[in-house]
Amino acid sequence: MLVEDNDDDVTAITRALSQSYPALVVHRLVDGVDVVPWLAQAAALPRLVLLDLSLVEFDGYAVLAAIRADPALTELPVVVLTSSTNPSDVDRCYAAGATGYLFKSVDFALLRSTLTAALQYWLREGR
Repeated sequence: MLVEDNDDDVTAITRALSQSYPALVVHRLVDGVDVVPWLAQAAALPRLVLLDLSLVEFDGYAVLAAIRADPALTELPVVVLTSSTNPSDVDRCYAAGATGYLFKSVDFALLRSTLTAALQYWLREGR
C-alpha cells in the first residue's frame, strides 16, 4: 500500500517499483484519513505500507499513530517514505512506531535502488 498525495511522486514510485517488481500490485490512498478504515475493511492486510509524512488532511504522524493504536494492526510494517531528512522527523517516526524510514530521493536511480532494497527486505519469504 502506498499512502501518498503527490501524483508526481506516485508516478515515480510506481514506475520504480514496476521495474523491479512487475507483478507487484500497489494500492494507493491519497488521504491519511482513509488508511485505517481501508485496512479494517480489507480482505487481507498489505504486506507493507509506504507512508508519506506530508499528507494534507491527516498527516503521516497521525496515520502512524492510528495504525499503532489498533491492536489488529500493530504488526503491520509501516515504512515512512518521505523527502524529509530532518533527524527530529526520523526520531519522531520511530518513536511513533514506524518500522522503517526511507528518504524519497528526486534522483530516480537512487529512488529505485532504495525501494528495491526495501521491498527485497520486507517482502521476502517468511516475513
